[in-house]
Amino acid sequence: MYNQDEKFNEKGSTNWLRILHIVSLILFSVFLVAGIAYLSLGIKTRIIQEKKVAVTEGSSFADNEEESDNEYIDLEENSDSIAGDEEVLTMIYPQENDNPQIKESRYVITGVAADGVDAIRVEYQHAKSGLSDDYYLTNFNKGDETWEYVADVKYRNLNFGENSYRITAYADNVVLGTKEFIIYFDAKEHVLSQEVSVKWSEDLTLIDSDEKPGVSNYLVGEVSSGEYNGLRLLLNATAGMGGYEFDYYVVKDGIKIFFKDSNIVISDLANLPEELVVPNTSYVLEKGYSPTRLFSDFQIVKTLFNHESLGNFYLAYPIDIYEELEARKGQPAGVKVRGSATYNCVIVELKDHTVQVYNLPVNFVDDKRIPNITFIDGETNTAVYSYTKIVGCGSYCEPLAVVSEENLQPETNLKIAGKTSTGEIIYEYINTDNSALLDLYNDEFTLAYYNNGKLSNNKYTYEEFIGMHPLLYWKDVFGRWIEFKHYEFGAMAEMCKPV
Repeated sequence: MYNQDEKFNEKGSTNWLRILHIVSLILFSVFLVAGIAYLSLGIKTRIIQEKKVAVTEGSSFADNEEESDNEYIDLEENSDSIAGDEEVLTMIYPQENDNPQIKESRYVITGVAADGVDAIRVEYQHAKSGLSDDYYLTNFNKGDETWEYVADVKYRNLNFGENSYRITAYADNVVLGTKEFIIYFDAKEHVLSQEVSVKWSEDLTLIDSDEKPGVSNYLVGEVSSGEYNGLRLLLNATAGMGGYEFDYYVVKDGIKIFFKDSNIVISDLANLPEELVVPNTSYVLEKGYSPTRLFSDFQIVKTLFNHESLGNFYLAYPIDIYEELEARKGQPAGVKVRGSATYNCVIVELKDHTVQVYNLPVNFVDDKRIPNITFIDGETNTAVYSYTKIVGCGSYCEPLAVVSEENLQPETNLKIAGKTSTGEIIYEYINTDNSALLDLYNDEFTLAYYNNGKLSNNKYTYEEFIGMHPLLYWKDVFGRWIEFKHYEFGAMAEMCKPV
């Protein structure tokens, strides 16, 4: 028989055991919940980190944040692509994570694409100047192992300072991988290491060469200053799209020293004027950036004026185009002649016997391509007009839509339609049944035959068509007749990109 003290001690021990058991269960539950939370937090953190990596790799352009979010969604839905990003799109030149500093005005970016990649997109931005480009490589097709993109000052996708590039690989419009890097083109590094003078030859002389086909070398003069004083100056011309890739070189101790690689500039050819005023007019010519050609490749049509430092400016055609025009003389006006207006370019012969093209902006046309014209009935034009020719890849200049005066016969066929904001006269056809107007009205490949789909008839009556001033003509400062065509009666868009 237990006494009261013994009963109390036994009962107390039992209660303490129960309490310890309950506390153990509580602690176990707490640690279990904490462990699950920790694992969840780790997984979530990893997902966030991977998301940050994907966004970082896919977006560094502040102006494209929305697009970057969309690209991240694509990446998230294709986790295998994220994991294999480096294999999907590998850079060869520059190397991975390499932001090169360059001195030359041209840089070729190359890389390797994985199987299944069917498109590669290059986005370019130069924040300081506002230059930008968004381009799908036309030289890359599904199955190609390698790709390349040319960054070049003349293509306006490279400039002094910081140049940002983002390269994205796609398959069936889905993002597979993205790489980005910066090219630093340092103006200080591009300071001329040497500027030389040249005693120019009166004519180009083709010299013997063991170069591959499409490459020619010409003697153009003699270096008359600097380290290479007294050496013959040679011009290396490599045939390309619409023109040549030129480089100058000298030969010293049997070694060819190319000027581009050596950062040598010829004083007579450096710093050509970006703009110059056409004498006795308010018009300004702007320096073009067309493919370079030799002056001997051109047929001169007309001497325009003489510039005090550059010499004579000309209207000219490349010889092959000119010969075709000559062969077509006397044929009906409706016969289309390749290059008849496209190559009516304003050029000047430089001292090395190459050509620099200059383009003529039209003063009375605004940025939206709306000519500022007041018609004789007092109405002001609000319509968009085209006044340049649609050209193909390799076009030499930015051609105005020149019409042959022989075919136009302005003295008998045209009447005054109105006046421009610059006080110049605009003309249109007297005879509203003129063949040019009738042909345009009946051309089913113009916008007038489209209205949410192809139409069987022009959506305007002929009277409405004539009232819209579909064709207008302007005689420019060089005496050329330029045709302005109302946007509604223009052809469906065509274009070409030379990169």
